Amino acid sequence: MPVVSQDQTETESTIGVNSRKQDRKLGDEWSDWSGDLDALEPAITESKLKFMALGLVTVLLMTAGCLLLWYLAEPRLQQLAPAWRWAVHSLLVFGLVFPGLMYVLLFIQVVFDIRILPYRFSERFLFFLLPKAVWLGRRLGQSRDKVGHSFIKVNNAVTRLQGSQVGEPTLLILLPRCLQVSVRKEIKQMAQEYPCRMTTVRGGEEARKEIQKQRPDFIIAMACERDLITGIKDVALSVPVIGIPNQRPEGPCKNTLIPVEEFRAALDCIFSKNNRK
Repeated sequence: MPVVSQDQTETESTIGVNSRKQDRKLGDEWSDWSGDLDALEPAITESKLKFMALGLVTVLLMTAGCLLLWYLAEPRLQQLAPAWRWAVHSLLVFGLVFPGLMYVLLFIQVVFDIRILPYRFSERFLFFLLPKAVWLGRRLGQSRDKVGHSFIKVNNAVTRLQGSQVGEPTLLILLPRCLQVSVRKEIKQMAQEYPCRMTTVRGGEEARKEIQKQRPDFIIAMACERDLITGIKDVALSVPVIGIPNQRPEGPCKNTLIPVEEFRAALDCIFSKNNRK
């Protein structure tokens, strides 16, 4: 039996990794991918709980920091004029109360499907929490894709509440170029039941141009967590976005899948039955 050396095995592994990078056109968000499939998470299924938990820890840390600042600054504040002391105390109270209040209201919205905050308030608070939740998640052993997947679920919950406020919305469906052909056909068949427009985009710049051209009331976008988060941050304050993260059994940007039942649920949320063709 021939003996395979460790160097030969490593060389073959390197060749396999390089060939995987060359058999697809990687998007900008995956330019740092080494080609190693073992380092990827092909199908992420996170609930809204992860992002909400990380958001809660973020708010608690902010509250603790504000209390510490108040404690350290109080001796010097006593030396200020009453008007200035009142102003600084008001700012500190605002810093203590506002993030916690926003979190509680957002939590009620997401968990109980009750619209309390204006849509843009909710989105801005989510964008405020996102980088802090990703930073905290990494230090707790959670990848940015897992935290991002959970963030998208929370964002979708907020967007669905907005959906009930629009009578006859115009919808734009954005498909990625890397989607498997069979899944693409199934999506197109579902979409034919609704008054919507569908297009395939090759990246964020092309997606933004299409959105500016179509000017929809809602967007359903399918992509990886990284691309979806970038897109949501770019346009969600102007156009509500429901994101459907893809599954990557062959790695990023090649033959990806999406859970079609999530796509159907998104369509049903945006359109009532009498809006169907």
